[in-house]
Amino acid sequence: GVPVGTTRIRKTEKGMKLERIAVLSTYRKRGYGELLVKAGLSKVSGTIYINAQVASLGFYEHLGFTQEDGTVFLEADIPHTVMLWPHGQGEEPCSIVEP
Repeated sequence: GVPVGTTRIRKTEKGMKLERIAVLSTYRKRGYGELLVKAGLSKVSGTIYINAQVASLGFYEHLGFTQEDGTVFLEADIPHTVMLWPHGQGEEPCSIVEP
């Protein structure tokens, strides 16, 4: 019954952007981030992208995102790169159940 993470979906000139993907530190490494991303992907279609923190590239590559062109830029003084979702609209993930 306690919120442990959040994400935002926003329509931009480039397409649908997943952003502000965050999980409380005490709940990380339990799969909640992946479920948040999958839930977001199930709600959008068309061009889907994220501005991923460079430190999180492996996480997003594991989920199926690809780097747009490798350009790195600063956002809030943190290195980021644009990653694209090339697989179309995602499927609704399973319900979240605490083990």
